[in-house]
Amino acid sequence: MSGCHELELLKREKGFVLDGIATSFLAQGYNKVNPKLSDVIPPYNPQKDPYAKNRFESKEMREFLKKTNQMDGGSSS
Repeated sequence: MSGCHELELLKREKGFVLDGIATSFLAQGYNKVNPKLSDVIPPYNPQKDPYAKNRFESKEMREFLKKTNQMDGGSSS
């Protein structure tokens, strides 16, 4: 491996955050706060995710979303 490639891998490895550990850390500090202002894990809306956009563009999916009253983003923000 070239030194440049190894350096890039090392930088990426050092910047990696394991979500479970980060969430646990946030939850431990947040559980003492009252009232709870928000969730530790923010809501996820796949309809607004550019990487999942194609999944929601088919005719069948649009009909299903309309039938279940989720055309405007579903139940998550």
